[in-house]
Amino acid sequence: MRGWSPFDVLRRIALYVVPGFALAGLLAIIVSKVIFRAPEYDEAEVLHASWLIANVGRIWVDVFEHHSPLFNTINARIFDTNAPFFALYAKLTALFSYLLGSFLFALASYLWLNVARRWRLSFLLYAQAAYLFLTWPVDLGVVRPENYSMLALMVGSLFGYGIVNSRSFRFYAYCFFCAFFLAVAVSFSPRTIFLSAAVGLLVIWTRRDRGSWIAFAVMIGLGGGAAIALNLTIAPLSGFLLWMVQFNSKLLPYTRALWQASYGSIAVGLVSVAATCVGLAAFMIGGAARQNNGPGRATPATILALLAGRRLLGAQAVMLVCWAFLFVDHHWGRQSFGAIAVATSAYTAVFLAILFKTFDLISIASRMQGFALPRLLPAALVAALLIVGLPLAYWSAGKIGGMVARLQPAGMLTDLAITSNEQSYRLQNPNDLPPLSEAGNLGERLLWSRRYCELFRNERILAIPTRHPVCARDATYYWYGGIHFRAMARERVAFTPDPPYNVAEDVLKTKPAFIDVGFLDESVLPDPRVEAMLKDAYVPIHSNLIGNWAWLRKDFLERQR
Repeated sequence: MRGWSPFDVLRRIALYVVPGFALAGLLAIIVSKVIFRAPEYDEAEVLHASWLIANVGRIWVDVFEHHSPLFNTINARIFDTNAPFFALYAKLTALFSYLLGSFLFALASYLWLNVARRWRLSFLLYAQAAYLFLTWPVDLGVVRPENYSMLALMVGSLFGYGIVNSRSFRFYAYCFFCAFFLAVAVSFSPRTIFLSAAVGLLVIWTRRDRGSWIAFAVMIGLGGGAAIALNLTIAPLSGFLLWMVQFNSKLLPYTRALWQASYGSIAVGLVSVAATCVGLAAFMIGGAARQNNGPGRATPATILALLAGRRLLGAQAVMLVCWAFLFVDHHWGRQSFGAIAVATSAYTAVFLAILFKTFDLISIASRMQGFALPRLLPAALVAALLIVGLPLAYWSAGKIGGMVARLQPAGMLTDLAITSNEQSYRLQNPNDLPPLSEAGNLGERLLWSRRYCELFRNERILAIPTRHPVCARDATYYWYGGIHFRAMARERVAFTPDPPYNVAEDVLKTKPAFIDVGFLDESVLPDPRVEAMLKDAYVPIHSNLIGNWAWLRKDFLERQR
């Protein structure tokens, strides 16, 4: 490193090495979470619903979905849902879409905030690391619609930037695709509405002094209309009204008590405060640059001017609106933290851009030769980043170790090999059938799910989503309906599905080969007729971890032997 001063070394460490290591550690954590663990509760619902749609299941009839069907329908089209590695494919796609969305977030932030080219790589590293740090605790990196929603949001943001900086035919194309992708983002997850609206308002504000407003409005309308048409080709409007509006509105009165704050909200809520404090401390120590006239002291006026920037205030306003929505959306409130996390990431990116633009370390080093404090600032910055980064690196090392352990020959790789090569499986003892929800990793989950599918190839089963093999048939897939209809009946909530469902009668009629105790407890029992049927025609399945967890029909078990 001939010709490099200690200051240059520290500056490069602060700008590139530290955020690079932080980004690598966060990637290790996310890969561990998304790939090397069994599907979570919502993931199991998504996988099953996608499989059922691919096998001509009827939306909102066989599938009790109270979300937009766009996500599951796309999965059903792009995946071989009958493949033994369907869950693995879905998780890899979720990981890819999430990481691509994080990169597009950093790129969109770089473009919209006009960060200088010399800071491009450093800003992209910091912005992507901030996005990953803020969003991974709130389930954006698992198989959920939010992955596609945030990816569509970022693509729409890039097209929005193109609207402002394009002419001729590309202007119309950018208008159309900006509106289309922002509307599709809301189609995947309604909680994206404030983020999509913020991007749209930013585009309109930036174009306020330009012409072509009629063409702009027409193409925006066409893009939004195309997104609506896409949704209506998948499911009729009546289905949306019944399950996304009426069902959710009926759920709200008795599910408010279910809302719980997430640990992720604490981290997300404090990051904006921490970022502001760190930035203000940097300005207090090093001084605030005044255009090209050299650095000066960080007076209250310069600090106030920094915080009063339109973009910073706008990003903070979006974040506060998302927080307000969280306290209104008591039903499944934890999932709303995803929108808050993305909004907070945008606020952090704006603050980073201001720091890069206003606080030029090279300028300070070259112009303030007589002062030692600015020369010490990079060292202080590196020390502060290491204080935060080292615990993260230690934590990441533990996560990486866990990933490696799961890839050992006795772990996930062996399970995947058995899954791909196994031709048939027969059950000799009912207690040999383990609950899928107790799988140690995704390989074990896929292995046992494949064996379930072999066992119950031509049979019907009833199970809660986390224990449901994707390729087995259902008597009826109740999901939320089976759980919540009874709860709504107890609370005298007036909601009748179309068509109406009689869960106990359906179980008595079809006599599934396998019935999960969890499903019975949530959707059927107590019912003396069903209890008599279980006692007469079924045997219990026992697990050392959770006790009697399922019932197996006696004649089915005899055929296996």
